[in-house]
Amino acid sequence: MIEPVKIENILKKIKFHPEIVLIASSTGGPRALEAIIPKLKKNFPAPILIVQHITSYFIDSLAARLNRISQNNVKVAQNDESITAGTIYLAPGGFHMRLDVGNKIYLDDSPAVNGVRPAADVLFESVAQSFSGQNVLTVILSGMGSDGKNGLAELKNKKDCFCLVQSENTCIVYGMPGAAVENGYADMILDLNKISCEIESFNYTTTES
Repeated sequence: MIEPVKIENILKKIKFHPEIVLIASSTGGPRALEAIIPKLKKNFPAPILIVQHITSYFIDSLAARLNRISQNNVKVAQNDESITAGTIYLAPGGFHMRLDVGNKIYLDDSPAVNGVRPAADVLFESVAQSFSGQNVLTVILSGMGSDGKNGLAELKNKKDCFCLVQSENTCIVYGMPGAAVENGYADMILDLNKISCEIESFNYTTTES
């Protein structure tokens, strides 16, 4: 059973105006992404960066499928491209995706973190350090392990970060969402079928590079 949202988190949400959305997922993630991304309305008002633990071949296939069934442009991220609202970027298999100065994507093949590459911790920590804006919406979906936990700590420390977490009863594996909850980083815990609506319910602010 999902715990009721705390009143302080409701008040926090009212004052929170996201400028970027970060999504982390692993085992069960493709299914979760297919339940969320196609439901987002056209011209989504912020860039969305996704780390899904998957091989290069399957991330290309996933991006192509999401792009076909979505109202926004979905693509595999390219090195040195600037992020823009209405575009959804998936980290390529075998590369960490970071956000660099100037809100540009930087890809590298440095060692795996948490046993994976790409790793959500790498993306989250880079956004905490380099993103030109202040308000970061994070979404932690089904996945094994605890990737994203350390990055959330960094985001909560350096930015205004609001975190949505997929509920245990709708996850294939509750590892990543569970780690966020156990460490006190989750602001709202939601069933999968409610996450897209919740993402859209925020009042977004556009950040220029």
